[in-house]
Amino acid sequence: MWAAIRLARLTDAGRRRIPLAYIGVMAAVGPLLVLRFDLVPAVCVLLAATLAAEDRTGLAAAALGYGAAAKLYPGVLLPLLVLGLVPALGWWRSLRRTVPAFLVGFALTVVPALALSVKGTLGAVLYHLKRGVQIESLWASGIGLAHLALGLPARTVAGFGAYDLQSSVSGLAKAVSSAATLATLAAAAWLVWWRSRRAGGLGPADWAGAFAIGVFAFVLPTRVLSPQYLVWLGAPMAGLAARRAGRRALWVLVAAIAISQVIFPFRYTQLRHLVALDVCLLAARNLLLLVAAALTVEAFRRGPVEDGEPEPSR
Repeated sequence: MWAAIRLARLTDAGRRRIPLAYIGVMAAVGPLLVLRFDLVPAVCVLLAATLAAEDRTGLAAAALGYGAAAKLYPGVLLPLLVLGLVPALGWWRSLRRTVPAFLVGFALTVVPALALSVKGTLGAVLYHLKRGVQIESLWASGIGLAHLALGLPARTVAGFGAYDLQSSVSGLAKAVSSAATLATLAAAAWLVWWRSRRAGGLGPADWAGAFAIGVFAFVLPTRVLSPQYLVWLGAPMAGLAARRAGRRALWVLVAAIAISQVIFPFRYTQLRHLVALDVCLLAARNLLLLVAAALTVEAFRRGPVEDGEPEPSR
């Protein structure tokens, strides 16, 4: 809440839209907010956006590093932070300000964990490489629809604390998802670089959008899309509430979260058995996430001036 209020003072003339958006999105997530560890990295990303808006980029990088120690995904936002600074500071100063601070934030909990158990610490990360096509991912959604419409044989199997969808195309989907994730992350980096060069460096109101795009780029193409991942999206996207286009993206995200609440936990058994209603509900949820991503990109690309709202002072 402190980060959301601080960001609102910097980018929204002190109005309450950003903190209210943060409360609304997090409340919509429901019990998963307190039953999973995902709030920690999500808050770290929101804090990093706030600190970057204050031009405290070293602390912003440290926040991303600390979040990456909890869940790895904030680590993919570090290149976006660097690219957002380069047009104003140059490559060397941008890297010097961010990379050492990121490593310090990352080491705060990783080094003690490695000291306690190298095998346990690395094993907690490397097992993700073995995961299959998780039942709620975009890839599984496509397989489920093909199962209903075309009769593609598919079944769910338990593994790694979740359920995967097995079919004759699941192996291909797993391979393609890795390439698609790299390509989407590269596209997100290019977009941030383009916007940053165009403006001579990202302004205070741009950082939340840049980080939200980075999280979308990491989450959507991967073969795992657990319901708690929406917490990852909700925190930085709350920072978009100062813009009209950003508010539209937030409403779409809240709709996706509402459908997720129906699927998990209330109809998860039916989804596991590939009941038509629940496969279609999942497809609708994933389609809404794609729409929210597109609206977030559009809000970031246009900027506050083209959105018809006054540009915050740097």
